[in-house]
Amino acid sequence: MSKMSNTDLGRLLKSEEIQKVIRAPNKKVERSRIKYNPLKNIRAMSKLNPYAIVLKRAAILKNRSINAAKSKGQEFDLKKLQTIRKQMIEKAKKAQGDKAKKGDAHVKAKLAKLDKRKTKKKEQGKKRAAEASKPKPKIPPSPSKKTKAVKK
Repeated sequence: MSKMSNTDLGRLLKSEEIQKVIRAPNKKVERSRIKYNPLKNIRAMSKLNPYAIVLKRAAILKNRSINAAKSKGQEFDLKKLQTIRKQMIEKAKKAQGDKAKKGDAHVKAKLAKLDKRKTKKKEQGKKRAAEASKPKPKIPPSPSKKTKAVKK
């Protein structure tokens, strides 16, 4: 005798009793990410060391200037390259300093605005505290209907 009385497996799986018990299907597929070698991939290296981009660019520029000097038949002068680079760095620092000064003025203005708001809130709080500490005048209770009836 067979173990299954109903051999229609598809209908069995779609039945309510089985659908209540089984968990929901996992439709979201997570793919594994590719691990890039930072020594070969500059983007992976820049995540680990952002200054690596600067170093790589400096090496490329140095190689270009060496190759240009060789193609012209001249000797490569490292000191000349270093002096040019120092001048460029100083120029960049000066430009960055000017931007920082503008930014500082902007930040100072915002801080001043916030300080004004704080002092205004403190003054309002003091006013409320002063009003709360003042004794309130006692208002006599209004005569009710019962008292009026008694008076008549």
